[in-house]
Amino acid sequence: WKSRFIQPSPLRTSSRTFFGNDSRLLQTQKLRPASFHEMSCHASSQLPKKEIPMSAIIGGGRIGLALSEMDPAHSFLIGRGETVPAGHKGPIYVCTRNDDLDDILKITPLECRENLVFLQNGMLQPWLEERHLEKNTQALIYFAVPAKGAKPEDGGLTAVWGKWADEFARRLGKAGIKCDVIGDKFTFDRIMIEKLLWISVFLLLSGRYNQPVGVIATQHRQLVE
Repeated sequence: WKSRFIQPSPLRTSSRTFFGNDSRLLQTQKLRPASFHEMSCHASSQLPKKEIPMSAIIGGGRIGLALSEMDPAHSFLIGRGETVPAGHKGPIYVCTRNDDLDDILKITPLECRENLVFLQNGMLQPWLEERHLEKNTQALIYFAVPAKGAKPEDGGLTAVWGKWADEFARRLGKAGIKCDVIGDKFTFDRIMIEKLLWISVFLLLSGRYNQPVGVIATQHRQLVE
């Protein structure tokens, strides 16, 4: 699967962003106070000293490869045509498009599905609830990978909730990427909605005016607000 995520930069600071399918790196400007996200979560980038689990990574695109290279000693990639090993105990990072998710379940043994970690944009709740996966770990990605094998560029607002939250934050920390571990689902959902609104507003205005996000943020700020 080819990972193609829309990863908006934080609105509170200017930063580079991987945006859409054309792999453009764009600039956004300060659009809101910094307090909303900080008030919503607490930071964690390291696990207590204990055995680090082996992680399966589904999808060898930009995101999947980047996650693997952050900790190659505790990672293995699962490509097209392969399946998750039966009895796998560690996290299983799903680095694919949303429309591949049903296929991911088909290659994941039933006893391993609670370890699936979903990194997709959008509100996955209805899909997760229908498949009894609503308690699975989810992450909101705010870092860019311009090309396969390139060094990730941190946007500073990545957040994660669930069983494997601390392990995901530890992995990102090895690449110098800030990741906030969210302790309650209500707070995480609120941050998820914020990101979904960001994507929806900027994609709509970018299409309407045929301009990149950086231009929308600076020249059409009144529409964004």
